[in-house]
Amino acid sequence: MIGWRARVGVIVPGSNFTLEPECYKMVPEGVSVHFSRLTPGGSTPEHFDRMFEEVSRAANELREADVIGFGCTSGSLYRGLGYDQEIIKRMQRVSNKPCTTVATAVVQALREMDIRKPCVATPYTDWVNQLEKKFLEESGFVVLHIGGLGLDIDKITNLTPDIAYRQARRVDRPGADGIFISCTGFRTVEILDILEKDLGKPVISSNQALMWALLKLADVKGPVLGFGKLLTKL
Repeated sequence: MIGWRARVGVIVPGSNFTLEPECYKMVPEGVSVHFSRLTPGGSTPEHFDRMFEEVSRAANELREADVIGFGCTSGSLYRGLGYDQEIIKRMQRVSNKPCTTVATAVVQALREMDIRKPCVATPYTDWVNQLEKKFLEESGFVVLHIGGLGLDIDKITNLTPDIAYRQARRVDRPGADGIFISCTGFRTVEILDILEKDLGKPVISSNQALMWALLKLADVKGPVLGFGKLLTKL
Protein backbone atom coordinates (compact mmCIF):
# COMPACT_ATOMS: atom_id res chain seq x y z
CA MET A 1 0.00 0.00 0.00
CA ILE A 2 1.30 3.41 -0.97
CA GLY A 3 1.57 5.72 2.04
CA TRP A 4 0.96 2.99 4.61
CA ARG A 5 1.97 5.37 7.41
CA ALA A 6 0.49 8.52 5.95
CA ARG A 7 -0.43 10.21 2.69
CA VAL A 8 0.61 13.85 2.63
CA GLY A 9 -0.90 16.34 0.20
CA VAL A 10 0.88 19.55 -0.81
CA ILE A 11 -0.46 22.45 -2.87
CA VAL A 12 2.39 23.83 -5.01
CA PRO A 13 2.67 27.24 -6.71
CA GLY A 14 2.68 26.66 -10.44
CA SER A 15 6.10 28.28 -11.03
CA ASN A 16 7.79 26.36 -8.21
CA PHE A 17 9.90 23.36 -9.24
CA THR A 18 11.77 23.03 -5.93
CA LEU A 19 9.12 22.06 -3.38
CA GLU A 20 8.24 18.66 -4.84
CA PRO A 21 11.80 17.22 -5.04
CA GLU A 22 12.66 18.63 -1.60
CA CYS A 23 9.60 16.97 -0.09
CA TYR A 24 10.61 13.64 -1.66
CA LYS A 25 14.06 13.97 -0.07
CA MET A 26 12.73 14.59 3.44
CA VAL A 27 9.79 12.19 3.53
CA PRO A 28 10.35 9.18 5.84
CA GLU A 29 9.71 5.56 4.97
CA GLY A 30 6.05 4.63 4.65
CA VAL A 31 4.90 8.19 3.93
CA SER A 32 3.90 9.24 0.42
CA VAL A 33 3.61 12.81 -0.87
CA HIS A 34 1.06 13.94 -3.46
CA PHE A 35 0.74 17.32 -5.15
CA SER A 36 -1.73 19.67 -6.76
CA ARG A 37 -0.28 22.57 -8.74
CA LEU A 38 -1.66 26.09 -8.99
CA THR A 39 -1.65 28.36 -12.03
CA PRO A 40 1.88 29.69 -12.70
CA GLY A 41 2.52 33.33 -11.91
CA GLY A 42 4.86 35.80 -10.25
CA SER A 43 5.28 37.45 -6.86
CA THR A 44 2.53 40.04 -7.16
CA PRO A 45 -0.62 40.74 -5.11
CA GLU A 46 -2.72 39.72 -8.10
CA HIS A 47 -0.97 36.35 -8.27
CA PHE A 48 -1.30 35.79 -4.50
CA ASP A 49 -5.03 36.56 -4.75
CA ARG A 50 -5.39 34.09 -7.60
CA MET A 51 -3.66 31.39 -5.55
CA PHE A 52 -6.17 31.96 -2.76
CA GLU A 53 -9.03 31.58 -5.22
CA GLU A 54 -7.56 28.27 -6.45
CA VAL A 55 -7.03 26.81 -2.97
CA SER A 56 -10.43 25.11 -2.82
CA ARG A 57 -9.94 23.38 -6.15
CA ALA A 58 -6.45 22.18 -5.21
CA ALA A 59 -7.50 20.98 -1.74
CA ASN A 60 -10.42 19.11 -3.28
CA GLU A 61 -8.02 17.30 -5.60
CA LEU A 62 -6.02 16.20 -2.54
CA ARG A 63 -8.99 15.30 -0.33
CA GLU A 64 -8.00 11.61 -0.24
CA ALA A 65 -4.71 12.52 1.46
CA ASP A 66 -4.50 12.35 5.27
CA VAL A 67 -3.22 15.91 5.68
CA ILE A 68 -2.80 18.87 3.30
CA GLY A 69 -0.36 21.79 3.25
CA PHE A 70 -0.43 25.06 1.28
CA GLY A 71 3.11 25.35 -0.07
CA CYS A 72 3.77 29.06 -0.57
CA THR A 73 5.40 31.16 2.15
CA SER A 74 4.66 34.70 0.99
CA GLY A 75 1.30 33.64 -0.45
CA SER A 76 0.20 32.41 2.99
CA LEU A 77 1.11 35.60 4.87
CA TYR A 78 0.87 38.50 2.46
CA ARG A 79 -2.44 39.79 3.84
CA GLY A 80 -1.06 39.82 7.36
CA LEU A 81 -1.65 38.04 10.64
CA GLY A 82 -4.51 35.55 10.41
CA TYR A 83 -4.45 35.18 6.62
CA ASP A 84 -2.87 31.74 6.95
CA GLN A 85 -5.84 30.68 9.08
CA GLU A 86 -8.23 31.83 6.35
CA ILE A 87 -6.41 29.58 3.88
CA ILE A 88 -6.53 26.67 6.31
CA LYS A 89 -10.28 27.08 6.79
CA ARG A 90 -10.83 27.14 3.04
CA MET A 91 -8.78 23.94 2.58
CA GLN A 92 -10.48 22.15 5.45
CA ARG A 93 -13.94 23.10 4.24
CA VAL A 94 -13.55 21.13 1.00
CA SER A 95 -11.24 18.34 2.21
CA ASN A 96 -12.41 17.71 5.78
CA LYS A 97 -8.77 16.92 6.62
CA PRO A 98 -6.19 18.54 8.92
CA CYS A 99 -4.48 21.35 6.98
CA THR A 100 -1.67 23.85 7.41
CA THR A 101 0.24 26.50 5.48
CA VAL A 102 3.93 27.33 5.27
CA ALA A 103 3.46 30.53 7.29
CA THR A 104 1.67 28.57 10.02
CA ALA A 105 4.34 25.87 10.01
CA VAL A 106 7.20 28.38 10.20
CA VAL A 107 5.74 30.10 13.26
CA GLN A 108 5.29 26.71 14.95
CA ALA A 109 8.80 25.60 13.98
CA LEU A 110 10.46 28.77 15.29
CA ARG A 111 8.67 28.27 18.60
CA GLU A 112 9.58 24.58 18.69
CA MET A 113 13.26 25.49 18.34
CA ASP A 114 12.93 28.35 20.87
CA ILE A 115 13.96 30.91 18.26
CA ARG A 116 12.73 34.30 19.40
CA LYS A 117 15.12 36.65 17.61
CA PRO A 118 15.62 35.27 14.10
CA CYS A 119 17.48 36.67 11.15
CA VAL A 120 15.67 35.99 7.89
CA ALA A 121 17.25 35.14 4.52
CA THR A 122 15.04 35.34 1.44
CA PRO A 123 15.30 35.48 -2.34
CA TYR A 124 12.46 38.04 -2.42
CA THR A 125 12.09 41.65 -3.45
CA ASP A 126 11.91 44.22 -0.67
CA TRP A 127 8.12 44.62 -0.60
CA VAL A 128 7.67 40.92 0.11
CA ASN A 129 10.41 41.05 2.75
CA GLN A 130 8.60 43.84 4.56
CA LEU A 131 5.34 41.86 4.56
CA GLU A 132 7.15 38.85 5.97
CA LYS A 133 8.93 40.89 8.64
CA LYS A 134 5.60 42.40 9.72
CA PHE A 135 3.95 38.98 9.88
CA LEU A 136 6.73 37.48 11.99
CA GLU A 137 6.82 40.44 14.36
CA GLU A 138 3.04 40.37 14.77
CA SER A 139 3.43 36.67 15.56
CA GLY A 140 5.67 37.54 18.49
CA PHE A 141 9.21 37.38 17.07
CA VAL A 142 11.90 40.05 16.97
CA VAL A 143 13.37 40.06 13.46
CA LEU A 144 16.92 41.29 13.92
CA HIS A 145 17.62 41.46 10.21
CA ILE A 146 16.00 40.41 6.94
CA GLY A 147 17.76 40.37 3.59
CA GLY A 148 16.63 39.32 0.12
CA LEU A 149 18.06 38.75 -3.34
CA GLY A 150 15.45 40.84 -5.16
CA LEU A 151 14.20 38.01 -7.39
CA ASP A 152 10.83 37.01 -8.80
CA ILE A 153 9.59 33.43 -8.46
CA ASP A 154 10.60 32.30 -11.96
CA LYS A 155 14.24 33.11 -11.10
CA ILE A 156 14.18 31.69 -7.56
CA THR A 157 13.49 28.10 -8.52
CA ASN A 158 16.71 27.93 -10.57
CA LEU A 159 19.00 28.92 -7.68
CA THR A 160 21.46 26.37 -6.30
CA PRO A 161 21.67 25.50 -2.56
CA ASP A 162 25.02 27.26 -2.10
CA ILE A 163 23.26 30.57 -2.75
CA ALA A 164 20.87 29.89 0.14
CA TYR A 165 23.87 28.98 2.32
CA ARG A 166 25.69 32.23 1.53
CA GLN A 167 22.54 34.34 1.92
CA ALA A 168 21.88 32.83 5.35
CA ARG A 169 25.42 33.62 6.49
CA ARG A 170 25.13 37.12 5.06
CA VAL A 171 22.01 38.00 7.07
CA ASP A 172 23.16 36.43 10.35
CA ARG A 173 23.77 38.78 13.27
CA PRO A 174 25.49 38.06 16.61
CA GLY A 175 22.30 38.49 18.66
CA ALA A 176 20.21 36.09 16.53
CA ASP A 177 19.20 32.81 18.15
CA GLY A 178 18.29 31.21 14.83
CA ILE A 179 17.98 31.66 11.07
CA PHE A 180 14.89 31.36 8.91
CA ILE A 181 15.42 30.79 5.17
CA SER A 182 12.15 31.72 3.48
CA CYS A 183 10.51 30.59 0.21
CA THR A 184 9.45 27.12 -0.90
CA GLY A 185 11.12 27.77 -4.26
CA PHE A 186 14.53 28.35 -2.64
CA ARG A 187 16.65 25.17 -2.55
CA THR A 188 17.76 24.67 1.04
CA VAL A 189 17.47 21.14 2.41
CA GLU A 190 20.94 20.01 1.30
CA ILE A 191 22.67 22.71 3.36
CA LEU A 192 20.64 22.86 6.59
CA ASP A 193 22.82 20.50 8.63
CA ILE A 194 26.02 22.16 7.42
CA LEU A 195 24.67 25.64 8.08
CA GLU A 196 23.63 24.75 11.62
CA LYS A 197 27.11 23.40 12.33
CA ASP A 198 28.85 26.44 10.84
CA LEU A 199 26.64 29.01 12.56
CA GLY A 200 26.14 27.17 15.84
CA LYS A 201 22.40 27.90 15.86
CA PRO A 202 19.22 26.30 14.53
CA VAL A 203 18.12 26.94 10.96
CA ILE A 204 14.55 26.71 9.70
CA SER A 205 13.60 26.66 6.03
CA SER A 206 10.14 26.93 4.51
CA ASN A 207 10.09 23.43 3.03
CA GLN A 208 11.60 21.81 6.11
CA ALA A 209 9.06 23.51 8.37
CA LEU A 210 6.17 22.50 6.11
CA MET A 211 7.25 18.85 6.06
CA TRP A 212 7.72 18.85 9.84
CA ALA A 213 4.27 20.32 10.41
CA LEU A 214 2.58 17.90 8.00
CA LEU A 215 4.25 14.88 9.58
CA LYS A 216 3.14 16.09 13.00
CA LEU A 217 -0.43 16.53 11.74
CA ALA A 218 -0.29 12.99 10.33
CA ASP A 219 1.03 11.68 13.70
CA VAL A 220 4.17 10.27 12.07
CA LYS A 221 6.79 9.84 14.79
CA GLY A 222 10.53 9.29 14.73
CA PRO A 223 13.44 11.57 13.79
CA VAL A 224 14.23 12.38 10.17
CA LEU A 225 17.97 12.90 9.88
CA GLY A 226 20.04 15.04 7.53
CA PHE A 227 17.81 18.09 7.16
CA GLY A 228 18.36 20.18 10.27
CA LYS A 229 17.52 19.73 13.94
CA LEU A 230 13.81 20.52 13.54
CA LEU A 231 13.04 17.22 11.79
CA THR A 232 14.83 15.26 14.49
CA LYS A 233 12.14 16.38 16.94
CA LEU A 234 9.27 14.36 15.49
